[in-house]
Amino acid sequence: MATDVLGHRHPEAALLGELRELIAQARQHVAQTANSTLTLLYWRVGTRIQREVLQDGRADYGAQIVATVSRQLVREYGQGFGVRSLRRMIQFAEGFADEAVAATLARVRKSAPGGFGDA
Repeated sequence: MATDVLGHRHPEAALLGELRELIAQARQHVAQTANSTLTLLYWRVGTRIQREVLQDGRADYGAQIVATVSRQLVREYGQGFGVRSLRRMIQFAEGFADEAVAATLARVRKSAPGGFGDA
């Protein structure tokens, strides 16, 4: 039980401290889970575009499709799916061709305090 300078007890101070800690832990868990989930989503989006659209040297066609898909995704989900973002997702998928590696990366990112990519 917390006391003030005069020795008065304030049981709500200890309770408030515990509640703050619970809230902080829950917020951190939510942020880590969201970051991990988004990392895998971006890898999967990049893989899907890379595999289905950009394969077989169809660069011009692929660039047009990426731009078209991007416009629609931006309308539905916001700027996080602009052409530059989709290209980064494709690069991510190319850099980590195996989903198991991407999943491991997402877990490492989730567990690392102040992990990369955190703003």
